[in-house]
Amino acid sequence: MKLYPKNKKAFMFPSAVFMILMFSGMIILSTSCRKQEEVAGPKEKVSIGYSFDAVNALYIIAEAKGFFTQEGLAAETKEYQSGKLSMEGMFKGEIDLSTPSEPSIVFSSFERRDFSIIASTASGDRYYKIIARKDRGIQKPEDFRNKRIATQKASAANYYLYAFLLTHGLSVEDVDLSFKQPDELPDLLSKGEIDAFSLSEPFISKAEDLLGGNAIVFTEADIYLRKDYLTAMNEFIRNKPEIIKKVLRSLIKAKEFAETNPEQTIKLVAEKLHVKELKIKEILP
Repeated sequence: MKLYPKNKKAFMFPSAVFMILMFSGMIILSTSCRKQEEVAGPKEKVSIGYSFDAVNALYIIAEAKGFFTQEGLAAETKEYQSGKLSMEGMFKGEIDLSTPSEPSIVFSSFERRDFSIIASTASGDRYYKIIARKDRGIQKPEDFRNKRIATQKASAANYYLYAFLLTHGLSVEDVDLSFKQPDELPDLLSKGEIDAFSLSEPFISKAEDLLGGNAIVFTEADIYLRKDYLTAMNEFIRNKPEIIKKVLRSLIKAKEFAETNPEQTIKLVAEKLHVKELKIKEILP
């Protein structure tokens, strides 16, 4: 079963820089048309929450290379365990901008209409994996039947698990499914309280380190294309349009840096996530 057609590129920042979904008439200036010197005057404050993972490379680059500062922003970034949690942080007023993927946006839209998508910032299909314990008799996907599998509820990882099981002739009814927070999963797997979990880096690597040779990792690159978005509360969008433009220009600079400096980008992201560069190359080839 293929939920999306096969892509030539496993990970990409959207063409035409960003797919702008709000701000009709907004002009996003390409950095090729702007000088690289820092914008003069006082810096405008903005807080951005992003999931602590490779798919949000643009935010990691923009902060590390000073692109937010160049655009006249005093940007405070906050790391969350997932895009879903970053969105929940935005709803609580912890941050101004969040970076969820589409499942989190869809589920949240069932309950509230006071937020909007600003732009699509990344997509990829090599992002999620399922890691399991070999000593539970798991050697192939079909072995997940009747096994205890955990993931984060109403998240992209949750949807990936659903798609993975369907691809291999199983459903969520065929497994003992439970929902946990991302940072709990490596330890739960190591202690044997679950048999497998569905998530992303850096949590997969953490679990691999704990399990050693007892770990087996499954990945299916062609079943779910994750897309991440920049979102904000409607009130912030109405009141702070210039800040949003500056954030987008900063991310454009980060995009251009990533495309022209792929090795530096991989190194930056790997160091930030505390995982091996090889793991990041699998996601950002």
